[in-house]
Parts: sequence; structure tokens; C-alpha cells
Amino acid sequence: MINPNFCILNLNEYNLSYDFLKIVVGIDVSECYPYKNGFFMVDQNGNKYLLFKIFKEDVGKYIQIFEVLKNINSSNKLIQDMYCFNGKKYFTDNITNEDYIVFNYPNGEHNKWNDFDFNLIKEILIDFYNASRDILKDYYNFNLKEDVKLLTIGDEIKYIDNHLLNIQNIEMFILYKHRKNKIDNLFLENKIYMEDELIKIREFFTSYKFKNYVSDYKNIRFINGNLSNKSFVFNDGKCYMANFYNASIDLFVKDIAVLSEKVIFNFNIDRFKTFLIDFLNNFEGDIKEHLEVLFNYIKLNNRMFKWFDNQYKDDYHNSNNSDLDNKMQEISDYKQKRNYFINKVSFT
Repeated sequence: MINPNFCILNLNEYNLSYDFLKIVVGIDVSECYPYKNGFFMVDQNGNKYLLFKIFKEDVGKYIQIFEVLKNINSSNKLIQDMYCFNGKKYFTDNITNEDYIVFNYPNGEHNKWNDFDFNLIKEILIDFYNASRDILKDYYNFNLKEDVKLLTIGDEIKYIDNHLLNIQNIEMFILYKHRKNKIDNLFLENKIYMEDELIKIREFFTSYKFKNYVSDYKNIRFINGNLSNKSFVFNDGKCYMANFYNASIDLFVKDIAVLSEKVIFNFNIDRFKTFLIDFLNNFEGDIKEHLEVLFNYIKLNNRMFKWFDNQYKDDYHNSNNSDLDNKMQEISDYKQKRNYFINKVSFT
């Protein structure tokens, strides 16, 4: 029976169940917490364990798992050996068809959840991943060996050049018009601002600084979970984003940039700043470098580019004045809040 004095973790969100742990793994769980790259568990007798998800057929993942263990404790003195039940060291959940290994962790300690209501941001994170499929190209469980193109430097430049070309085309279209309307005036008011921003971020994404950044920080993602299944874990005043596959931190920063867009309008910026700094501090390297990349991705995702593109393509003849008035106010608010967000997070 689970200890009622502790918050019961809903393992369904992690494709796990307490019945699986008790019947198949042989651990009658009293406490269970997400623990960086897996789960920290305590049974009814006070014995402690670490559980990790694995792919049996991919031997290379075992090496990574042991690297994770080294990160948890450099000497691994706390981790004694692999846990065995009924002669098995690998446990398959027949419902989810996922495989796990467990380590005895007798002297391990786990700091209980800090005072942060995960539910306050959980739905935002879920919505974020659901809404970011086009940016992630529907590769929720990508493998670097097969999908290296996701890390290829160049997509950013393509997007920037497309935006610059669209701005030029829209400007030419307006110049040939006999009478300008509200959309035209709004575009012309923001044209220089958009072009300047695109030119600056283009310089960044073509710089050796960015190329070195991508090269230096490859393969830093943790092991466990996946992009589409609630990979954020808040714990010990830190937050961890877990993914079973290799990847590059620059993809993380792209994800966070999209999330930041939602946060600007829908979440407390001070609280998100704490989340963001704690998250990036889990990676190697200077946090200022991570933030610089993040800010450039936020600017690349400027919703003004896409909105004007759409207005002068599909929606140009369908907008009414009240919608435009609202959009003008939204754009003004967006620019102010986005700049405030960047300035706020810059001072860390």
C-alpha cells in the first residue's frame, strides 16, 4: 500500500503503473518520485531503488544509462548493483511494451518535492508540445542516427530568407495599390522593425559562434521519456527535461522558445524565469550562451512575420476593421511583452 503521507505520483502519465511495479518488478512501492533520468522508489520495508526505461534491442543505450549513473554519483558508491526479481534483471510491461531496469540504491536520498505546484504549468507544457508539431516536424521519438537533418544548420536561414522575401513582396504590393487600408499601414509601420530583427538574427545563425555552440553541446539530453509525453519534471528546486534519444541542446532551446511565446501572454514571467534558469543550468556551458541562442529563436518565431504573411495571402479580403483593431493592439502588446521578457531573463 502506498504511503498516504506522501503525494501519490500518477504513474499513468509516465506509462507506468504501481501494479506493474508490484507484480512484475516485485517492488511494493511506498514512495515514488521522478528522479532526473528515471524514478526513485522506496518500498514498504524502506528499501530504495532507481528505475530506468531502456530499449533492449539497442545495446548502445546501456552504455548511456551507466553514464547517467555516473552523473548521479561520480563514484557510484550509492548504487550497489542491478536489482533482480525471479531471476530477471530486465522487466517488460506487456501493456505498454516498454522495458525497464532497476538498481539497488540503499543509501540514496531523495529530497521531497519543493513548493511548486506542477499543475499550474503542466497544461501549458502539454499544450506547448501539442501545438509545436510543425516546428518539431512530427518527430517525437526521433533517433539521431536516422534524423540527423533535424540538427542541420540551415533551416533557420531558410526561414529568415523567406520572411525577408515576403516582406519585400508585400511592400511592392502595397506600393502598387491606389489606396492603403489598415493592414497596409500596420505593415509599413512595422516593416523596418521586422527587417532589422531578421537581419540581426541572420547574422547570429550564420556566425561561427552559433555553429560552435551546436557542435559543443550535442548529445546533452537526459535519458527517459520523449518529447510528446510530459517530459518536464520539477524537483528539488530544479527542473529536468528528459528524453530517451540523443539530441542537441539547440533543439531544446527551440522548444523553449516556442513555450516562451505562450508564457509571454499566459504565465507569470517571474515564475517562468526561475523555471528557465533552473532548466538551462542543468546543461554544460555558460548559461549566457544558452540564453543568447534562446533569444534568437524567440525572435525567429516572431508571430508578426507569419501573421502578415497570412494576411496578404489567404486572409487579406476576409478581415474586418474590428479584427484589425484587435490585431493592432495585440501586436503592440506582443512587442512590449516580448522585449520585457527578454530583458527580464537577461538579468540573471
